[in-house]
Amino acid sequence: MACMYRRFARAAYSDCDFSKQALMDAYEFESRGRGRLAGGVFENTNNGYPIGKKLVNISVAMWKEDIEAPGYPKVLTRHELSTWYPRWFLRKIIHA
Repeated sequence: MACMYRRFARAAYSDCDFSKQALMDAYEFESRGRGRLAGGVFENTNNGYPIGKKLVNISVAMWKEDIEAPGYPKVLTRHELSTWYPRWFLRKIIHA
C-alpha cells in the first residue's frame, strides 16, 4: 500500500518526504504505536505516508458512497476506477 500512499500524497502535495526513514517512521507508528501523530500527520515533519494514507481513506469512503448510491446513471462505477487504479488495490479496498 505504500506505493498508493505515495501516489495519493504526491497528487495533493509536492513537498512530502518519502525517504526510507519516513517509511520506517510511519511503519513504527502504525505497527507499534511509536512516534508522534497529530491531526493525522507526524508532528514537525512532512512525512508523506500518513498523509497519503489519510487521502486514500477519504477517497475510498467517497468512492464507496458513490458506487452504492441509488439511481441511474450511477455517480461512479467500479469500471471507471479500474481505468485509473491497479486491480489489486481496488480488490483490497472496495472488493471490486
